[in-house]
Amino acid sequence: MKNRPSRDNEAIGPVDASAEAWPLLRDAPVGLAITRGPAHLLVYANRIFSQLAGLDGSAVGRRFAEVCNAAGLSSLLDRAFNEALPSLDELIAAPAPKEETWSCSVWPVYGDASDRHGVLIEVRGLPDANLPIDLQRQVAERLLLGALREMDAAAAAEAARESSAFLAEAGRELAESVDEHTTLETVAELRLPGSTTWCIVDVVEPTGTLHRLAIVHPDPTKRAAARELEDSWSPEPGDPFGAPAVMQSGQPVSIVDDVDQALARSARDSDTVGALQELGIGSLLTVPMNVRGRALGAITFVGRPRAGEFTPQEVDLAQALALRSAVALDNARMYGEALELKAQAQEGSRAKSEFLANISHELRTPLNAIAGFVDIIDLGIHGPVTDSQRSDLARIRASQQHLLVMINDILSFMQINRGRLDYQMVDLSLNELLAHARALVEPLAGGKPLELLDVRCPPDVMIRADPDRTQQILSNVLTNAIKFTPAGGTIAVACEAHDDVVHITVIDNGIGISADQIEEVFEPFFQVTSGLTNRLGGAGLGLAISRDLARAMGGDLTVESVLGQGSRFTLTLPIGKGDVGVPPDDA
Repeated sequence: MKNRPSRDNEAIGPVDASAEAWPLLRDAPVGLAITRGPAHLLVYANRIFSQLAGLDGSAVGRRFAEVCNAAGLSSLLDRAFNEALPSLDELIAAPAPKEETWSCSVWPVYGDASDRHGVLIEVRGLPDANLPIDLQRQVAERLLLGALREMDAAAAAEAARESSAFLAEAGRELAESVDEHTTLETVAELRLPGSTTWCIVDVVEPTGTLHRLAIVHPDPTKRAAARELEDSWSPEPGDPFGAPAVMQSGQPVSIVDDVDQALARSARDSDTVGALQELGIGSLLTVPMNVRGRALGAITFVGRPRAGEFTPQEVDLAQALALRSAVALDNARMYGEALELKAQAQEGSRAKSEFLANISHELRTPLNAIAGFVDIIDLGIHGPVTDSQRSDLARIRASQQHLLVMINDILSFMQINRGRLDYQMVDLSLNELLAHARALVEPLAGGKPLELLDVRCPPDVMIRADPDRTQQILSNVLTNAIKFTPAGGTIAVACEAHDDVVHITVIDNGIGISADQIEEVFEPFFQVTSGLTNRLGGAGLGLAISRDLARAMGGDLTVESVLGQGSRFTLTLPIGKGDVGVPPDDA
């Protein structure tokens, strides 16, 4: 048989040594036993072997030499396990007090992972008249192969279950936090399950530089030395293992035979080499942490000295672990970047709001002065005013009022966003509020011209609201209807009290709103029409402000519209139950 290296004896999984677990071998016509590891622990003995050697149930799990002291058999077991050399038909003396000779054959036992698990022992008492020796051996070998296949299949299934459970737990730990620092701490503590390996974790910083994140050793007595080595030993381009070795290829790198040369190339000084050797250096396995086509680092698993190469199963598990680490680290970094961008956006929005608020306050003063001087000229205080001059003054006043409305909208929008608006909730006469709003917008409607139909509201309808904020909403909605209704159109207002609320609906037969824009009309700065040539004026804040004000007072503002047929804006406010408040003064 081929002499295959072993990683360590702990790689052998647990074996159920009961006779029921080996039904094919139990009734074999020769004595068969199986031992595990260099200490030759007995893991199975069939019925005939137990009879020949005088064994009972307590023998399983003990050293073979303790339960069966047959002269010369121990040397055959050592030869099969250590040198992978079988022995066939060796004649040995049976253990005392029996006075007979055994014909003994011994073979090394391998698993699928190319590791020597133990030794198979076949014993026949002489003379044996049951079967010819060759036939006995053929039967025994066939039975053994079948039993070993069952054992390997069971061990593989158990290993797969343990790997799945391990990866699930590692994924849970990595997903517990989206903080990059916490995620890096979790990655730094990773190691293969049930293993004495230790780890070197390298990460690629967002700037592209390599950083040795951690050196983690399972032995508590060596962890302090490992932490000291983190600060003095950094990954450098050209290193044969670690992140530099897998950055280009993205494939695992395994070093088994040239570990000393690899250490000398990477450590670069004798002190670091000595420190690494004190930690215990065996074979090296570096797996990349790659995600979305980017390298985020690498994990190097370091085996025990003289432990042999990592098994294919360990390599697959290490790669799966590195992939989960990379995904967790990538998510944490994206989350951190999102928080930073959000903070920047909030700071930019705050600065913009401050600027708009300040500039709006500064603009109101000259605009009010313009209105005052227009009134003085229009009164003829400084001399007679012709009809054409009065017409020009009216245009100046209209432009001043338009600008003032826009500035007031901006100021209201800023105050709403800052939560600085106060609300004085009182009971108000809805008819008085609507009459006041109609008086404010009638000049705009007459300029097109448009027909403002009489308000259809019962005289006793009361609402509970802030008078100034309600007046602002009604003016905005009516102005919006006038703006988007062509000349010759009509605008009507209807009221309806229902349960604890009042619905005030402004109806126009204007241009309407397309279905894909219905949800956007209440967004700040939104314009129903686009382009510089067909904009109808305004900052696009009136409806956004109006809905926010309505909701702050316990109501709402909604819209129904058909493109080309007109719109219906409905203001809903709580119904009034107490004393009547006072509508706002004209301003």
